[in-house]
Amino acid sequence: VLTLIGLPLTRSQKIRLCALCLLLLVWALWMWESNKLAVTVLMRDDAPDTPVLLAVALLTGLWCGWRRAVRGEASAFKALAPWQLFLSVAAFVGVTLLNVPEGWVRLTAGETVQSDVTFRLTYPGPSLGRKSHCEAGLRIDDAWLGRVVTLCTHTESVPRDASSVQVEKRLAARGAWFTRYRFMTDNGKAYAWQPATP
Repeated sequence: VLTLIGLPLTRSQKIRLCALCLLLLVWALWMWESNKLAVTVLMRDDAPDTPVLLAVALLTGLWCGWRRAVRGEASAFKALAPWQLFLSVAAFVGVTLLNVPEGWVRLTAGETVQSDVTFRLTYPGPSLGRKSHCEAGLRIDDAWLGRVVTLCTHTESVPRDASSVQVEKRLAARGAWFTRYRFMTDNGKAYAWQPATP
């Protein structure tokens, strides 16, 4: 028998608790996956997604704070003042939605394109979260995105005679999903493909 603070739960409360646990699990999986998306999916500079997501987060927080202040709702957050609820909800929604554009690019990416570009190694590589980085970064100038891109790599996987890198990416309207790359030499020798995921 499920109990909460020593009291047995009704069927309705059990369903709500299970739904909340399922939502938390889905949210945790999304946050884990979105951390990886930030390394392999890159947006075009002209994609105006960040201000739109910030506005959605602020409006959601404002709506929840208003309901708490005016109507006394949001009973799960009775201890929070309306402005605290506004900030908490806005921050939660903002963090959750941060990589939604990258997720959309990955879902809608269609055409596969390969390009040969020169590269430069950077140390350390791109961030993999708050406390870790890739060992090295493969820095390339991507003409389609219109900016410099840094992919994860390992120092030992870079051949000494490599002069360029062939990058494979899948394109969507707002960005590109980098799937793999391989090093090339001046005489045309191609090394094995490596995944772009860290």
